[in-house]
Amino acid sequence: MPQCERHRVETLLSCGRCGKPICPDCAVYGPVGARCRDCASLRSSHIYQVSAAKLAPAAAAGFLAGIVGAVIMARLPIGLLATFWIAFVFGTVAGEAVLRACGRKRGPAVESTAGLSVTAGYLLGAMLSALWSGGPIIPMLIGNATPLLIGLAIMVGVAVSRVRFL
Repeated sequence: MPQCERHRVETLLSCGRCGKPICPDCAVYGPVGARCRDCASLRSSHIYQVSAAKLAPAAAAGFLAGIVGAVIMARLPIGLLATFWIAFVFGTVAGEAVLRACGRKRGPAVESTAGLSVTAGYLLGAMLSALWSGGPIIPMLIGNATPLLIGLAIMVGVAVSRVRFL
């Protein structure tokens, strides 16, 4: 009768991956059966493990997409319906840029990076657009606040959804 490799007790249970005999004390139970401690990976999937080195270019990509989207929406004399469509398109572009910049990784870290970087870029783009128009910044932003805020909400929501759901 086979024996557990760690405890030297007789067992008929074996690892579902490597086939080593294991006792019930050594077994790690998962959705695919019992595995030994060496084979049981208790970490999350590699898709969700994102390093800071991968998040930095993703944040830069989202930031740039937010700036471009805000400048275009603030500079063009467009109505509310066009704001919806432009924000949707730039949100999709921003989400895809973040995904590609971080190597198609996913997870809460990438989602929050996409949302925060697009928001920061969008707000900076709106301020730059108000500066370039030559008027005072605060009245320009307040007078144009509703379409800009609607565009911001749509763009961030679509970018985060793109990262989350592909």
